[in-house]
Amino acid sequence: MEQEKIQFQVKENRAEPVCGMLAIGVAVFIFIMWLRHPSGRGGGLLLFVPLIFMITVGLLAFVDYFHRKLLVDEMNICYVNIFGKEKRFTLDEIGFCKVGAGGGQDVLVLYDLLGGKLCKLGTDMRGFAQFHQYLLDNRVRVEWSGKRMSGQAMHWVDAVQGESAVCEEEIRKC
Repeated sequence: MEQEKIQFQVKENRAEPVCGMLAIGVAVFIFIMWLRHPSGRGGGLLLFVPLIFMITVGLLAFVDYFHRKLLVDEMNICYVNIFGKEKRFTLDEIGFCKVGAGGGQDVLVLYDLLGGKLCKLGTDMRGFAQFHQYLLDNRVRVEWSGKRMSGQAMHWVDAVQGESAVCEEEIRKC
């Protein structure tokens, strides 16, 4: 019997470029309205700093969507950060992972055998469920951080953690 090769990727959610587009669109709209309807005392730093910030955040959302990902190919894992820098490691190099809240979102952080940080993934990323199951199937230790996760993420992680693997021969018994 031929085994299927384990190969998948974890990417940013599709909402990322939509939010980036909205931020850029709102900034451009405000700038155009300011050009069409100038006031005697409007503009200056109080207008341009927030607009530049909104455009920067929008562009970073696009870059994040197209660059940041985690590629799994059997035992080999490649993490690409927002700047396109690759970090390659194997499943054997993962010591443990921590699930919790960080930076306003629910995250999973992978650590190497010495406790050094390998990568950080959001639980809302496409393919995250498959990667989390991959870690559980390969008996990677999962720790809970003391930080509070959202109710939806907590419910999902509890459900996945409570699953048990059943081999093909035992399916009929279950």
